[in-house]
Amino acid sequence: MLIKVEAVNIYGFVNDAQNLSAIRGAGLMLLEMPKEFGKWLRKEYGEVKTLTEGASKAVFRVTPKDSAVTMKQVETAARDWLRLNDAHATIAIATLETESGFFKDDEALTAAIRGRQMRSFSLAGLTKVSGGKVCALDHVRPGTEPIYAKDKPLLVSEASKARFEHGRDAKQSFFREHGDAPADWLYTNDMEELASWESAGGLDRKVAVFYADGNQLTKQLRDTIGSAQPARQERVIGEFDRHLQGKRKEFLKALLKLTGNPEWKAPGDLRRIEVLLWGGDELMLVVPAWRGWATAELFCQTMKGADFVSSDRGTKILVKHGMGLVFAHHKAPIHALTSLARELAEESKEAGRKQDRLSYLALESFDHVGEDLAGFRKSRCDKSVVLNAEAAALSEMRKALRSLRNEEFPRRKVYQAAIGLAQGKSWDALKKDIEPFVKQKRWEQPLAAWKKLTGEEEASWYHLAELWDYVGQEL
Repeated sequence: MLIKVEAVNIYGFVNDAQNLSAIRGAGLMLLEMPKEFGKWLRKEYGEVKTLTEGASKAVFRVTPKDSAVTMKQVETAARDWLRLNDAHATIAIATLETESGFFKDDEALTAAIRGRQMRSFSLAGLTKVSGGKVCALDHVRPGTEPIYAKDKPLLVSEASKARFEHGRDAKQSFFREHGDAPADWLYTNDMEELASWESAGGLDRKVAVFYADGNQLTKQLRDTIGSAQPARQERVIGEFDRHLQGKRKEFLKALLKLTGNPEWKAPGDLRRIEVLLWGGDELMLVVPAWRGWATAELFCQTMKGADFVSSDRGTKILVKHGMGLVFAHHKAPIHALTSLARELAEESKEAGRKQDRLSYLALESFDHVGEDLAGFRKSRCDKSVVLNAEAAALSEMRKALRSLRNEEFPRRKVYQAAIGLAQGKSWDALKKDIEPFVKQKRWEQPLAAWKKLTGEEEASWYHLAELWDYVGQEL
């Protein structure tokens, strides 16, 4: 028999608190849930195989040692275990008695879960207690449980306390498990710690939110092996999952190694890095703004040549990612930043799914964007601003911009071009005023390289203005 476990209402569980430890804790709870559930299954029923496992869901094949055990009994016991061990998250379960191939079976399990969701009541249950205090983290539930955040006492709900404490305690174990980090490494716990560094100049107290999402990886698997024999489907899916998770671990391990450098260290020997999402083919990290580009650059370098070929060489999967990168002040609302990073990744995917692509925004104020990303883009530069991030492209951009900065390229003219574009002025007219100032031998090669890497000529000036402070800075 098959059993699928899947977290639902994920964003409600992860994002209903503005506290970073609570957000991290909720995400890590969901990441750990399938593994812990699998451990329980093996303890109870013996022969259990994990067919697939993501950030908040998994499919298992269960063959009970006792042949008299029914599917209904397994499902009932699983629900009882989840109620006790994941009391605050919403976890759905479906089972299937007869197998016909992974993709068809997974569709049937998912349909059963969605059907139960549609038939479920959407209401909040009565709380155990009442009173005048409201949870200081989610601002909805009654605040009944004391915690200390930044050495200040707060009253929070049971759910917020569970997520807060898990997020505070589990960060080290996450980096140890997924990035082979030593157990004694310490990390920043809030945005202010992560982003505060006077030596960063104008980037002091600014953060970068980096998000990467795979480009139709599951669809490619389905299209390639969906009609194969069930045993082959299972084998190839397992091989692909190990391949992808191995590349992600390689990236995180390399990134954590960089956090030993001075520009990554906060007082108290704390490493400036935050994890908000890790699982399946998605990841989201927060790093200091002055290392946001380097993080995206390292990810692309690690994923170079990451295409998957099965052991029988009958299946090839193009492993490409859409990426979003947001630069903002550390006090910007974290949920708004994470949503924007996802939207940027979708924008990069729409520009082309067969290449690694990056879409970014550098914000002085989040309110400048609002809810209309496309409209905001058009008001700044009416051209495609999604960057090709294949292989070493981001590294070459950094080198070109650093060379322009070091050779005292006239920044005033850069902003003149960007402002003119935003005002809808003719590029031909702008060029007549700008080009005489930039036609010098020392700028010729890096400027040509920058334009080649960043697309159309007009867009290249927009990118130069937006990224001047964030890329190529020497610390």
